Amino acid sequence: MFSRFGGEAAFAMHVGVAPLPVSSGKSCRHRLNRCGNRKLDSAIHMIALTQARMHPSAIACMERKQGEGMSYREALRCLKRLIARVVFKTMVRSEKAAAGAVVRVDFGAAQVAVAVWS
Repeated sequence: MFSRFGGEAAFAMHVGVAPLPVSSGKSCRHRLNRCGNRKLDSAIHMIALTQARMHPSAIACMERKQGEGMSYREALRCLKRLIARVVFKTMVRSEKAAAGAVVRVDFGAAQVAVAVWS
């Protein structure tokens, strides 16, 4: 299913969390794509709001982005793009595992190859 996307940027555009430039004059800004799958965008938005309040790494990401001079909404846009990237990579990994591909798992110094058949 996710192999139809060329990459995570195409998936982000489909979901509606890809940044689009809306610069004017001296300002250099981005906004979210208003097109895309509204249900997926809504789900990622709810995940982002929840993580921005409760998940330590998301809170740190939001604080770092706001420290760089971004507004709360711009920082949330960056967090939504990050969540879409994680979702895409997880789905691709799951698709490869379901297809019977070899999944490599890193356990410290030794790597273990696991074959998955459905």
